[in-house]
Amino acid sequence: MRAKEFITESKTTLNNMYGGHFPDRDEEFWDYVTPRELGQALTVETMQKHKVLIMLLSQYRAEHIDDITDMLDDDQQEIVQSYVNDPALSSKTIVVANNKIIDGNHRALAAAIKGVPINYVDLAELDEEPIDEAEVGTTNAKAITNQLKAAGYSNIGTGADSTVWAKDDSHIIKILMPEDLGTKAEQVFRKFYEFAMSHQDLACMPRFNEVNTIDINGKDYTQIEMERLSPIEKGTFMEGVIWFFSDFCQARESWDKVDYAMGLSDTWEWYPYAKSSKSIANVYIRQWQDLMYDKKSYSMYRQLYNVMKLLYNTGTINKFGWDLHTANVMQRSNGQPVIIDPWFSEGTS
Repeated sequence: MRAKEFITESKTTLNNMYGGHFPDRDEEFWDYVTPRELGQALTVETMQKHKVLIMLLSQYRAEHIDDITDMLDDDQQEIVQSYVNDPALSSKTIVVANNKIIDGNHRALAAAIKGVPINYVDLAELDEEPIDEAEVGTTNAKAITNQLKAAGYSNIGTGADSTVWAKDDSHIIKILMPEDLGTKAEQVFRKFYEFAMSHQDLACMPRFNEVNTIDINGKDYTQIEMERLSPIEKGTFMEGVIWFFSDFCQARESWDKVDYAMGLSDTWEWYPYAKSSKSIANVYIRQWQDLMYDKKSYSMYRQLYNVMKLLYNTGTINKFGWDLHTANVMQRSNGQPVIIDPWFSEGTS
């Protein structure tokens, strides 16, 4: 598993959400939850309005939102309308699992009708095994933790090769501390750092403030200070673009072929969030086709693909593994995707 960077989100538990008033025992909710998990922390995230609509259309196998409302009886329509009329609808929380709404369908439908985002928790988080911090519990790991906490930093992410710290929204500090020194994580990072610094004119390259080596009890660790970025939301157009771009890079496709393929239903129907409904795939297709009217965004994606392709070729030459997916591409507040970790060290020469 590769190191990932995370942005701190608000947390809740199912106990807090339901206050003891849980769904009936025959509800699908209990297929995903055991009583001991009711107190486990879950991340509260925001589902954007287009994603709410896409999830509902997929779940109900509908082509239009009206097809879903027509399925409701009078009482259900009244409940949905009460949510539509609620000015605090966007602050409500629904429960999802496996790209499906498990509880809160009426709230989600109201959000789709009203065209507003809504909060959600994903029960898949209950099944995730925590990523062990490299050297966890060692004298050096504790020393690094104490030093960063004393400087006002909090841990916001851990991975197989690094820990990530932040104290504000301006930057993060990443400490390379792989558990297995044979992974050559340092060599891989240095190569990417050299690439990024020689291409700082490209918007999709990260901005590094400082990279240095710190000595902890006679052992060197790489400390990286760089801009703080946000994760790309699951199920979005941008996530799909990056996944497809990554595959096209490995096939060494030209931009013209990629541009053409991204406007085809045959491409988008392979995207997990669009597999169940052609109408959902069409939403993404239209988003790509609309780029022809937005030269700035079109140029952004074209540059992103060409840089990804160059990185793939560079990694191949250096015998690095290709690891570019949406955990390793993040974004700035203006929506610009930024590549942060395209390779892994397996097979490094």
